[in-house]
Amino acid sequence: MKLSEIAKALEKAADESDADFISGNHDQMIQMYCDTVASIMTVFDDLSSESVEDDDILEFEPDPN
Repeated sequence: MKLSEIAKALEKAADESDADFISGNHDQMIQMYCDTVASIMTVFDDLSSESVEDDDILEFEPDPN
């Protein structure tokens, strides 16, 4: 099950006061969420560690015309 699907199912379960479903699936959703955040952080860490060359920096705004 995808993170978005389980989150939607948990939201529906909360609307219906289905505590058993919530208890049985909450930990899985939180783990999937943490894994997703960790993956995103890895990408941003990789991007921030790349060196920037002077040629890559614009010293003026391009003319919009």
